[in-house]
Amino acid sequence: MSTEPEKIFIDADDGQYQIKNAQEVVRVLVFCLGKEYYGIYIGCAKEVFSLNQITRIPTAPDFIRGLTNLRGQIIPLIDISGFLGIAQTEITNTSQVIALDFKRDLFGIIVDKIEGVVEIEKKSIQPPLATLKVKLLDFTIGQVKFAQEILAILDLAKIISLDEFKSLQG
Repeated sequence: MSTEPEKIFIDADDGQYQIKNAQEVVRVLVFCLGKEYYGIYIGCAKEVFSLNQITRIPTAPDFIRGLTNLRGQIIPLIDISGFLGIAQTEITNTSQVIALDFKRDLFGIIVDKIEGVVEIEKKSIQPPLATLKVKLLDFTIGQVKFAQEILAILDLAKIISLDEFKSLQG
C-alpha cells in the first residue's frame, strides 16, 4: 500500500485564458488634474517622468507651458486642462509628465499626479454622461467608477488632432 498522496493532473490551456482576458480588460494609466481623475489607454503613453527644468517660450499659446529635455530630445510640454474645461494646471515640484508619441511627434502632457496603471473590464466602461462639461465630453471615450470617484478615459488623439496643435507637428 502506497503512502504517497494521489496526484491530480489538470490540463489547462493558459493561452486561451490570456486571449479571453485581453479581450475583456484594458489597461489604463490613471492621473490627476486638480481633484479630477483621468485616464488614457496605456498604449498611448511612451513613458512617465518627473518634471525637472522647463524652458518657457514667450510667444507660445497658453496650453504650451514650455520645453524640456528628455534624454537629448527637446519636447513641448502641453497642459490639456484648458481643453477639458478645467483650471490650468499649476506646475509644482511634484508635477509629472506623460510622454506620448503621436504620429512620430513626441509631446509631454503635464499632470499633477500619476495614480498608476489599472486594469478595467471593458464592459464596465460607460459612455460619457451628458452631464460632463461640454469640452470634456468631446474628448472622453468613456467613464468608469474609480476610488469612489468617476474616472474619465480620454481620447488624447482627439485633443492632439485639434487645429491648435498643427503648428507643433512636423
